[in-house]
Amino acid sequence: KLDEIIQELAASTGRQWIMLVISIFNAAVAAICVAHIITCLWFWIGSTVQAEGRESWIDIALAHDLDGATQYITSLRYVMNAPAPPLIAPDSVRERLVDIMNNVFTLVVIGSAVSKISGTLVELRAMNESRSRQRREIRVYLSNQDASFELVSRIMKFVEYKLDKISPVTFDSSLISMTLQTELYVSQRGQYMELLSIC
Repeated sequence: KLDEIIQELAASTGRQWIMLVISIFNAAVAAICVAHIITCLWFWIGSTVQAEGRESWIDIALAHDLDGATQYITSLRYVMNAPAPPLIAPDSVRERLVDIMNNVFTLVVIGSAVSKISGTLVELRAMNESRSRQRREIRVYLSNQDASFELVSRIMKFVEYKLDKISPVTFDSSLISMTLQTELYVSQRGQYMELLSIC
């Protein structure tokens, strides 16, 4: 639902880069949330192993005497970029299982984020493909006409202006009802209408 609202906002404002920014922001927030959850889980697992009187990753990393913030950063660093080989005692099965789960989740989250951003880039590229093709054709035409640099610059500025004003998307009126078509027509031209009193 949020993606649909964002697409409608980008279409209504003409700022397609909003989709890319929001996509990157959503991916970053999702990655941070997952990293926070796994960080807390990782430290909790180390604490439970330590409470049982066995050596945990907290002991190996010498993090048991550190303050809470430093312990969190140490745990987060392990989750984001685990050392190789992992700092885990040979007999700590739970820590090894969580370490494996962390690697799997990291691949899934990063893969999903990259896929989402790539999909948004493909959509934006498809939206701008028509305009880029028109600009390229005009440049080739002007080049073949041996136009001066100053004239080409002026023409291309006007082309950019026209392309910004003209929508590259064709409208299929059969997709919406006559009532919505009328409302759209009034919304587009309402500013040019004046209220007249009926005598």
